Amino acid sequence: VVVDRLREINLIKDYGGFLTEVLAPVQKAEKPSWPVLPLVLALGGVCGLLFGSGLAYLVELSDKTFRSPDELHHALRLPIMAHVPGAAIKRRRRGRGAEPAIDPSIIAAHRPSSRFAEVFRGLRTALCFSASGAKCRVIQITSANPRDGKTTVAANLAVSFAQSGKRVLLVDGDLRRPRIDAVFGVQPEAGMVEVLAGESELVDAVTASGVENLWLLPCGRQPANPAEVLSSPEFEQLIGIVREQYELVIIDSPPVLAVSDPAVIAPRADGVLLTVRITKHGRPEVVQARQILAGIGSKLLGVVVNSSDKGHGFNYGYGYGGSYGYGYAYGNGNDDMNKQ
Repeated sequence: VVVDRLREINLIKDYGGFLTEVLAPVQKAEKPSWPVLPLVLALGGVCGLLFGSGLAYLVELSDKTFRSPDELHHALRLPIMAHVPGAAIKRRRRGRGAEPAIDPSIIAAHRPSSRFAEVFRGLRTALCFSASGAKCRVIQITSANPRDGKTTVAANLAVSFAQSGKRVLLVDGDLRRPRIDAVFGVQPEAGMVEVLAGESELVDAVTASGVENLWLLPCGRQPANPAEVLSSPEFEQLIGIVREQYELVIIDSPPVLAVSDPAVIAPRADGVLLTVRITKHGRPEVVQARQILAGIGSKLLGVVVNSSDKGHGFNYGYGYGGSYGYGYAYGNGNDDMNKQ
């Protein structure tokens, strides 16, 4: 029994120790062994960078907004002739004394020393001294969409040229929604439509604007077929006559994407100015308008960038009615001059 107890004691001693055995001798490492975690982090960073770049590229492709005039210049490959600032214009108040005949949006006539008028003097200078606009005597002003400010640009540019001493004729080529007579506060008995129909003489249809050296050729009565009137030989002959009688003829025409009228007028003009308002989702329409004008062989002089100020007092829409009519809605509140 004693011997058996001693054997048990010896077994317990063996349990408290370590048994070691040399499997292979120690050798010097030939190349380092990299940890797994830094490698995974580096690979994840590269994949994240590629994913982020691809996502940013897709966002850029889906973006339809011009953020700046530089983007507009690169997209259209046309010179930026002027950048018109925003200006809040109050509506006329009726019944409070004599109202000015010329609309307040024609700031070049009301405030010729203002910053706004200086922009149009710069546009006038750019047209006079640029290689493309120096020899242009008939200039068409249009836009891609409604509410881009083409009428305001045309009227202020005409006033600016008249103030320089040139004999200027402003023609209302928007036979669907004429605005020149209302902007200058005139009520003509006849207009361009009557002249083309042979019902009136040109000298009787041309109206004084209230600005020295500036005359107006308003629309007259609105025809049922504006595109046919503008594509008639009589219209081409009329442009040839006023080209000889005036030093500069400016034609205000409808938006390019709204109707086909601007494409009919463009071949008869020496150059075309495209008015563009930097708005949300405007890039495809502006590019399409540029392609249409270039496709018919018109001479694109450049782009007038209108301000991107936001106002909601003037709602302007082109839409066909029963025949060639248009529907327009005017909201309440103050009008913004750049939306005319």
